[in-house]
Amino acid sequence: MNLIIKSLLDFILPPRCPLCLRPTVLPDPHTLCPSCLSGVTLIGPPICIKCGTPFATQAEESHLCGRCLVGMSNYDTARALLTFSSSTRTAIHAFKYENKTYLSKTLLGLMERSPLGLNFHQYDVLVPVPLHRNRLRARGYNQSLLLCREISQRYGVPVDERLLSRIRDSAPQIELIGVEREQNVKGVFSLRKDPAEKTILLIDDVFTTGATVNECARVLRRGGAKRIDVFTIARAV
Repeated sequence: MNLIIKSLLDFILPPRCPLCLRPTVLPDPHTLCPSCLSGVTLIGPPICIKCGTPFATQAEESHLCGRCLVGMSNYDTARALLTFSSSTRTAIHAFKYENKTYLSKTLLGLMERSPLGLNFHQYDVLVPVPLHRNRLRARGYNQSLLLCREISQRYGVPVDERLLSRIRDSAPQIELIGVEREQNVKGVFSLRKDPAEKTILLIDDVFTTGATVNECARVLRRGGAKRIDVFTIARAV
């Protein structure tokens, strides 16, 4: 009887791709249709072993990129699921700015296809990059916190949304480039709780220059965190 009811509902209201909203035959309502999925590029080896930047050729092993060889990062490693292009850009924009919060399930569902072998069980806590209260009020939700909660539900790692706070409402990073991004986030985060000896996975939606997560990691490191890794859905390349 349930199968008959489901078939009738599918006929009246056929399943649709969560991104383009075109009818699809896929049974999972959070799965991208083949057309949207074709615009998604998963990041896999070879990558920079620290910041996770994918290298153009598949002929070499993973190693440090030139930037990480000469630069200093406050996090230990950073990994991203997808490159920030095509369908990924559209999906993240809709998730972040158009109230399509259900896309957290769609985006994180792509982890099943990831060649990186991400291990979320090694962390004591998941920490979202915080929004300032003004932006949180305007948007209605913190997309990084939604990603944390989805990962927590999948892997059983607790979320601490109160560990970090954003004490200054800085300009949106999307409006800035290069060193401007680093200056824009300097001193905007503070600790609300003690992170000492914790192994932390810091979570955000997009890694562009890494300025935001690096500043968060600096504050966590100063507080005594044992290890700080970064995970984002996408990475600009």
